[in-house]
Amino acid sequence: MVLERRSLLLLAALAWSALPRPVGAASSSDDEDEALARALFARLAKAHADVPVFAAHYVQTRRSELLIEPLVAEGRLVFRREPATLVFEVERPLATRIHVQARSYQVYRPAEGVAERFVFEANDMWDALLACFSFDGVQLAKWFVTASATRAEGVTTLALVPRRETTKRYLRKLRLEIDDEASTVKRLVYTDAAGDEVELALSAHVEAPELDDPDAFFSLKLPLSVRVDTVRVEAREE
Repeated sequence: MVLERRSLLLLAALAWSALPRPVGAASSSDDEDEALARALFARLAKAHADVPVFAAHYVQTRRSELLIEPLVAEGRLVFRREPATLVFEVERPLATRIHVQARSYQVYRPAEGVAERFVFEANDMWDALLACFSFDGVQLAKWFVTASATRAEGVTTLALVPRRETTKRYLRKLRLEIDDEASTVKRLVYTDAAGDEVELALSAHVEAPELDDPDAFFSLKLPLSVRVDTVRVEAREE
């Protein structure tokens, strides 16, 4: 099973090159950027083939013209590859648990005993962002075009722009920084449709972190005493 998973991930990463190129992206510089991106994700896929779950300490900073000071949150991030799930255990400024999947986004505040759950018919933004943690070249190329790729001081930086018009409604651009030696995400920075910049800085990566009950950890289930307000969000028309 392990060998099969590794083979699939390597094939997925290499398949990046088989996807259609955007019109006008035929310069030698573009070709070099695509080659660097392909090589990067082939290496990451190989390095993480046997890692279905990883955790890291994170600091999230949101900057906006509407804010006098940036909004900063800090805690632990845990990512599961299949099915793609991202859990933020926020430690400050307020203890919160955020559970993200492609079609759901749940925010639970234990101190208040309440949770908000958004259920999406389609959600291009989180589909695209989850792909950044999966190291799946096919999924990343499905959502993004490589605008540039550079390597300096042990860090490879990819500047990505959304491929689909529907994704551009939520994301303008994204920057992904990879620690070359550790083969881990060092920083993810994206600009949303409103022009706000969200930076997610990761450190202290742990492969296969110990979880008391992995199924429960990644589940949307909450204690019966918690009030859950559910909002269903329909897909926007083209």
